[in-house]
Amino acid sequence: MTHRNILRLWPALLAAILIAIATAACAGPDLSGVEQGIADNAAAIEELRPAAGSESETPAAAQAEVEALLARLLLDEVAIAELRQEMDSNRSAILAERRDLNELLDRLQLDEAAIAELRAGLAAEHAALVADEALIAALSDRLDLDEATLAELRLQVQAEQAAIDAEQEKIDALLAQLLTDEAIIAGLQQEVAVLTARVNASIPACGTADQTLNLGFYAFFEPLSYSAESDPAAPGFNTQRGYEADLLDALSAMDGPRLTFARTAIPEWEGIWLKSADPEFDLISGGITILESRTRDAAGALQIAFTRGHVHFRQSLLVRAADADRIRTHADLTGDMKVGALAGTTGEHRLLQLLGLVDGGGALIAGVRVDTPAGTVTADGSMDYHITAAEVSPNLAGRTALYPPTDDNPTIIYLGDELGEAELLAALADGTIDATARGEIGNQDAAGNSGQEFVVTALDPQTETGGFTVAADNAALRDCLNQRLDWLTDNRTIGYGDWRADPMVFMRRAQIWNAW
Repeated sequence: MTHRNILRLWPALLAAILIAIATAACAGPDLSGVEQGIADNAAAIEELRPAAGSESETPAAAQAEVEALLARLLLDEVAIAELRQEMDSNRSAILAERRDLNELLDRLQLDEAAIAELRAGLAAEHAALVADEALIAALSDRLDLDEATLAELRLQVQAEQAAIDAEQEKIDALLAQLLTDEAIIAGLQQEVAVLTARVNASIPACGTADQTLNLGFYAFFEPLSYSAESDPAAPGFNTQRGYEADLLDALSAMDGPRLTFARTAIPEWEGIWLKSADPEFDLISGGITILESRTRDAAGALQIAFTRGHVHFRQSLLVRAADADRIRTHADLTGDMKVGALAGTTGEHRLLQLLGLVDGGGALIAGVRVDTPAGTVTADGSMDYHITAAEVSPNLAGRTALYPPTDDNPTIIYLGDELGEAELLAALADGTIDATARGEIGNQDAAGNSGQEFVVTALDPQTETGGFTVAADNAALRDCLNQRLDWLTDNRTIGYGDWRADPMVFMRRAQIWNAW
C-alpha cells in the first residue's frame, strides 16, 4: 500500500475514533446527523479501497479527494465541539435544576416540620379550649350556687337592716329624750346661774338702791367706743356708740339695783384709764387693754383696777390694698416707709417692741431720735427715754415723730391728738403714711368701711384683753360690775364677734336675767 492509500484511509480511521468518543460522551443529545455523516465518510472510504491498489488514478485527483474529506472531517469536528458545548450547557442546567429541586425538597421538609408544629399547637389550643369549656361549666355551676348564697345573704342583710332600723329608732328616741333632758338641765343651770347672779348682785357689793355712775368713755375708738358726733361742741358728742356702749346699756337694763350711766366723752387718749380714780368719774370705758402697769401712776402708786375682760383682740397693721403684698408683716417695714400710731396705745408700744426699738422695760435704744414740742431729743438707751403702753418719760410727751437709728426701720408718725384714729385713716388714704399700727378690731372695721381701699396685715400672735376701769378703792363697784358682766358675756364666751353678728345679743341676755 502506498502512502497515498494510507493517507486516504487515515480520515476514515480518525472519523471512527471520533465517533466512538462522541458516542461515549453524548448520551442524550440527538446525533443522527453526525452518525449519518460518519457513515457517508465510511462508505466513501470503502469505495476508495478497491482503487487503493490501482495506479490509474492521478495523484492530483486523489489529493483533491483527500482534501475534501478533510474539510468534511473538520466540519464534523466543529459539529462535535458544538454538541459538546450544548452537552455542557445541558449538564449545567440539569445540575442547576437538581439544586433547585434539592432546595425545594429541603423547603418542603421545613414546611412539613412547621405544619407539624402548627398541628401540635392547634391540638394544644384545642385541648386548652376543651379545658376552658370545662372550667366555664364549673364556674357556671358555682355561679348558680353563689347566686343562691347571695340571695340568702340579701335576706339576712335585709333582716339585719330591719333590726338596725329598729335600734336606730330606739336611739333616736333616746337622743330626743336626751336633748329634752339636756334642755331641761340647761334651763335649770341657767335658772341656777340667774338666781346665783341675782343673789350675788343683791348683796351689799351692788348695794340695795339704784345708782347713777359717772362714765367717761374714749370718743374716737370706733367700733368699740366712740361718740355719736366727733365734734366736741356737738350735742351728740357725749352719746356713746359701739360695742361697749351696747354692753353697758344691757348692764343698766338688768333688774336688781339699777345701774344708770351718765356718760361723758373724753377726746384725749393718753392716761385715760387713770381718770376713774378722779372724783369726776366712777367708771372709764374705751377699749382699754388690761395691763397691770396701767393700774399705777407715774410715781408707781396704785390708782385704778380693771374689771374682768370682756373683749379680746390683737395688734395689726392697716395698709393700702395696693401695698398688701409689699407689707405683709412688721419685718417688711423698711427705712423708706412711715407708720402712723396713736401715742400711749398698746398699738404704739407693740410696734416699738416688734421693730426692736425698745428694750423689755420700754427704754428706747440708743440713737433713736424723737421730735417733741421742745425739740428733737436723742435716746441714750436709759430709762430717761422710755415709752410703754402705760406711761412715757416726760421728755417724750407730745411726741410727733420717732426716727430709728438705722435705715432698716420705718419712721413713726404720731397722729390723733384731736380726732383720734380718724386722723390716722386720713393720712393713710392720702399717702402721708404707709401703714397704721393699732388693734385688729379697729383696723378690720376701717378696712370693711373703706370700699376695699384698705386691708389688714401683720396680725400679731399675741392676744390682748380689754376691760373697764374703776378706782382701786372701789372694790364693791368692781365686784358688782364683774358679776353682771359675767352674766352678759356668759362668763366671757360671748364677745365682739357675737355682737358684730347680732348687736342685740347683750340686751337679750339682760332680758333673760329679768325674766327670772
